[in-house]
Amino acid sequence: ALVARLPSEAADPRGPGALRSGADPFLRGLASRCWPCSMGRNNVRVIVRARPTASYAGDNFVFNEATDSVDMRVTKDASSGIVNNQQESWHFKVDKVLSNASQEQVFDTCAQEVVRSVMDGYNGTLMAYGQTGAGKTHTMTGGHVGFADRGIVPRAISLIYSEAAARPENNITIRLSYVEIYNELMFDLLTDVGVADQSGDLAIVEDARGNIQV
Repeated sequence: ALVARLPSEAADPRGPGALRSGADPFLRGLASRCWPCSMGRNNVRVIVRARPTASYAGDNFVFNEATDSVDMRVTKDASSGIVNNQQESWHFKVDKVLSNASQEQVFDTCAQEVVRSVMDGYNGTLMAYGQTGAGKTHTMTGGHVGFADRGIVPRAISLIYSEAAARPENNITIRLSYVEIYNELMFDLLTDVGVADQSGDLAIVEDARGNIQV
C-alpha cells in the first residue's frame, strides 16, 4: 500500500489540490504542481507483485497486467459427495499488477513518486504485505550480491540524497530509523547491540510537531 497525501492543515474539503485561501504559499505551489498526481484521487495505491516460482499454481491464479486484476479459483472437491456451496472464484481489481518485474521496475512503479512527494513536503508510506516466503524482504531490501538486486529501501535512500543534493537552496535534515517489530517488541537494527541483547522496550511516539520519533 502506498500513501501520499497533502498536509491536513492545508487541505480543503472541496477535494484534492484545493487549498484554503489562507494556506501557506509554499503549500499552494506544491498543490499546483504535485496534486492531483498520477496516483489519481485515491491517496492509497495497491500494487500486486507476483513472485515467480517453479511450482506456480497457474490453474488457481491469473495475474493480468493488461487489466491490473487478479483472478483466483479454488476447485471444489466433488469426490466427497457432499453438497458444497462455497464460493469458487474471486476477482480483484488493483492499481497495478507486476509479474516477473525487475527490482528497478518495482521501485519506479511503487516508490519513486512517493519519495519525490516526500521531498516536496508530503507524508509518504510504503508497506509490503504478504505471507511468509512471499518475497517481502526481497522487495523491500533486496539481495546482497548484485547492485541491480537492490530493493525499495536502498533505492529510496539513494533517491532522497540525490534530491537533497539537487536542492542546495533548501536546508534538509535526513533522519533514519531501522527497527524490527516481533511479538509486540521493537528492536533497533542500527545499534551495535545485537537483537538478542536488547530489551525490546522501544516505543514509537509523536512529538508536539506531529513528527514520529522512536
